[in-house]
Amino acid sequence: SASEDKDKINDQQEGINRHKQEQKQKHKKLDSGELFRNWLGQLQSPPNLLTSLRILSTPYLCYLVATNDYSTALVGCCLAGVSDVLDGYLARNFNMVTVLGTYLDPLADKIMINSLALSLGYVDILPLPLVALWLGRDVTLIVGTFLHVQKSTSSHNFTMDPVTTPLRVEPTTIGKVNTGLQFLTLGMSLLQPLYGIGSPESFQALCWLTGGTTVASALGYAGYNAFGESGNSIITSTTTTTTSTTATTATAVAAATATRRLKPKVNSKTEGRNNI
Repeated sequence: SASEDKDKINDQQEGINRHKQEQKQKHKKLDSGELFRNWLGQLQSPPNLLTSLRILSTPYLCYLVATNDYSTALVGCCLAGVSDVLDGYLARNFNMVTVLGTYLDPLADKIMINSLALSLGYVDILPLPLVALWLGRDVTLIVGTFLHVQKSTSSHNFTMDPVTTPLRVEPTTIGKVNTGLQFLTLGMSLLQPLYGIGSPESFQALCWLTGGTTVASALGYAGYNAFGESGNSIITSTTTTTTSTTATTATAVAAATATRRLKPKVNSKTEGRNNI
C-alpha cells in the first residue's frame, strides 16, 4: 500500500542518514597539530633518530668536500654508513620498525648521495652527467612516491601521515644494489684525491656501472613494486572507502526495511471497530 511504501522510504532515508553520520565521525580529518604529534611519536624511535642525524650531517659533509677537506669528509661518510647499518639492525631486531622509517631511511640516502654528488661534481671529481642522472632519477622517484601514496590514501587523511597511510616503502633488490654502488662511487671519489686509489679507467668503469644500475632501478620502480601494506587498519583507499560506504549503506537500509516488515500489521476494519 501507499502507507507501507512511504514507511519503507522513510526507513531507508533514516538508515542512509545514520550511516553518513557514522562515517563522518569515523573519518574525521586530522588537524595539523595531530599530524605533527603522529610524526613526532614515530620520529622518536632510535632508528629514526639516527636517520635524522644522517640527514642533518649532510650539509656539513658537503661543505668539507667543497673546501677540499676530503679526509674529514671521508671519516664523516664512514660514520654515516655505520649509522645507516645500525638503524636498520635496530629496527629489524628490536621491533622498532615504523611506517615513517620506511620512508625516512631511503629519503636520507637520497639526500646524502645527491648532495655529496653535487659537491663532488662542483670540485670536478665526479662526472656531471652521472650527477644529473642520479638527481633526476631520485627527484622523479620522490614525486612519484608522493603521488602514488596520495592516490591510495583516503581523502579524509593527510597523504604522509604515518599513522594512517596505507602504504610503506619496500626497496627493490636492484634499488639496494644501486644504492650500494652509489656509496662505493662516492667513497672512491674521496679516496682518489687522498691516496690515488684506483686508476682513472677503473673509476670510469665504476661510474658507468652505477649509471646502468641507476637506470635499471628507475625502470624497476616504474611498476610501483617498492610498496607494501603499512598495516594501518583505520584507513582505506578512496575506491575501497566508497565501495565500503555503499555496501554498509545497503546493509543499513536492508536492516531498517526488515525491521519494518517484522512489525505486526493491523487490520483496518478491526481498528475501526475498536475506535467506535
